Amino acid sequence: MDYRESRGYVAGDDVRSMDWRVTARSGIAHVKVYEEERERPVVLFLDLNPGMFFGSRRQLKSVVAARAAALFAWAAVGGGDRMGAVLSNGERCELQPRGGRHGALEVIRQVVKHTDPRIGIAAQADAGALNAALHRLCRVSRPGSLTILLGDFYGLDAQSDKLLLRLRRHGDVAAVQIVDPLEQQAPPAALYGVESRGQRTVLDTRSAAAQRAYTDYFGRHHEAVAAMMRRHGIPLVWLSTENDVATALRAHFPAGSFRPLARPWVQPSPARLAA
Repeated sequence: MDYRESRGYVAGDDVRSMDWRVTARSGIAHVKVYEEERERPVVLFLDLNPGMFFGSRRQLKSVVAARAAALFAWAAVGGGDRMGAVLSNGERCELQPRGGRHGALEVIRQVVKHTDPRIGIAAQADAGALNAALHRLCRVSRPGSLTILLGDFYGLDAQSDKLLLRLRRHGDVAAVQIVDPLEQQAPPAALYGVESRGQRTVLDTRSAAAQRAYTDYFGRHHEAVAAMMRRHGIPLVWLSTENDVATALRAHFPAGSFRPLARPWVQPSPARLAA
């Protein structure tokens, strides 16, 4: 809600809207009057680290992020909001919020460019890339903005926690964590050949101990992300590579709103993700 003016107090007005400065200056009780905000800046943040260019079901995590970003962009256009973005995939792209179809189309063009798997898979992992991008995001997201975070969030750490607090103090934030079923449950017991950026190794899940270690590793990550978002009052939604993106988002976000219907901070089970 945007502040419009202050007027004299009328019996029945909410005392929480009192304008104490005007009241003290004039000696007459005044309240603040607000009106619905128009053309709110909405900023998409895509963390496109090399791990996002992976998927064991249906689509890559980067594809899920791109489809979700496009849907959010058109939703912003439909609501009369301005759309901007910060994209990080080794190099950062910053788009200041713009209104109308041109703003949404520019965001979508840049998302398509930065989610090219030929570029993403070849990019070098940078432990500080997420925090550097979040720092720039704090500059792009002006007070009153809505920021939507999209990614798998493996780069979150203590510094990220401070940056999220800074974002949350000046606007609304929602987070969409993108996951793959293999990040929830170990694959069937076997030996698996794995290759990453030219390096080959073997994943052995034949023992019960290996299966537990695998599941515990990803479980700790998901719990840490949920705890950080919960600490700052940031709603957290899960999207799986196994699901249809549009259908999944409709289940979480009511029509015409960027605020989730629920706050599923508790780690979902593998069965829930596949539902």
